[in-house]
Amino acid sequence: MASYVVLPPTQSGKPRIKITVELGYDKYGKRIRKYKTVTLNSMSERTIKKVISEFEIEVATAVEEESVEFMTVAMFYEKWMNLYVKEQLSISSRDSYTSYFKNGILDELGKKQMQEVRTLDLVNFFKKQKAEKKRSLEGKYMALKSFFNIALKWDVIQSNPMNGVDRQVGGKRYKEVEFYDEEQLKQLFKVLDAVYINHALSIKLAALAGLRMAEIAGICMECINYKENTISTDKTLLYDNETKRFLLDPTKTKRPRVVHVPKSLIDELKLQEIRQKIKNGLRKCLDTYVG
Repeated sequence: MASYVVLPPTQSGKPRIKITVELGYDKYGKRIRKYKTVTLNSMSERTIKKVISEFEIEVATAVEEESVEFMTVAMFYEKWMNLYVKEQLSISSRDSYTSYFKNGILDELGKKQMQEVRTLDLVNFFKKQKAEKKRSLEGKYMALKSFFNIALKWDVIQSNPMNGVDRQVGGKRYKEVEFYDEEQLKQLFKVLDAVYINHALSIKLAALAGLRMAEIAGICMECINYKENTISTDKTLLYDNETKRFLLDPTKTKRPRVVHVPKSLIDELKLQEIRQKIKNGLRKCLDTYVG
């Protein structure tokens, strides 16, 4: 992670900044930082980003050339996240792993050197987590398994300390599901008559087709088969915490799931599609007329 502060300008009046790149901690728990003072032609955001990026690459290259002997867990976490998790796993997996590490793992193990982490350290970590009634123990276990597996694959460590750690189970993973009965569904659908049409359709898709909220949000018109009364779901709508944008991501299985939908609901979806096309067409006509 990099940051900068603005320094007084040079004698000729050119702006300067001091860049700091964080590299985690050494074996004594001291922060490892690299600094560079840069003279700029302008203080534009683009210029500052460019010189920061160049220094980050310079530092990363220098670190790569150094021995991995003193690499800490926090330092390897950045590499594992950037070179493996973000490149090969889904956004939801990335966000889950980020949460697990930043809510317990790095606080406890971040300053340790990778080659010094022992199975006993990890057993004690989970024992402490349980004593403090921390959540997501199974998720943290799987994240650490992946973390040290990749470290072993990349020759950062000689053996995987997670191999001797028992799988963690954090109680019941799923709550017992309660279903609406026929009378409750009738009451629900009666209330939906006064609800915004898109919201009402989403609730009906959840109640009658068993679709999850993210699956419903990821449905396109092309997913609906009006002849067969089915919907194919192969995308889910996710919020990317890094880019601060919503986007469509493949489902967990990465395979489409086809669900059968009552014809009455399919007819409602078809009617809403027609309404939307008419609305969009009218908007285009009005824009052309005004133009």
